[in-house]
Amino acid sequence: MRGSDGVWGRFSHGLRRLTRHVEICEEQRKAVLKESLKGPSPYERAAEIAPTHPNARLMRKMQDFNFREVRRVTNLLLKLKRYERQREVLEKGDEKPARGSRDILEKKEVSV
Repeated sequence: MRGSDGVWGRFSHGLRRLTRHVEICEEQRKAVLKESLKGPSPYERAAEIAPTHPNARLMRKMQDFNFREVRRVTNLLLKLKRYERQREVLEKGDEKPARGSRDILEKKEVSV
């Protein structure tokens, strides 16, 4: 009987290892399934929409330049609008100007 206990022991040990391996594989499968249901990652999406046009790099540079130009013009317009508001407040004299706005206005008038 001892011989059969040894065989049975090895068999049950091998079965436990195999069962654990199956559990690990099942966990990995579930993780992959969950990730695939989320959709493509940002890297996968970027690869899918990779530019294929021969001048894609040039077009991208032009786009970037145009966006920077819009940002510069927008910032300039916002500064002008803020300057006008400060000037109106100072001209009215009724309201107290925002902290430091009188200095900014005086400095800008000198530079203009």
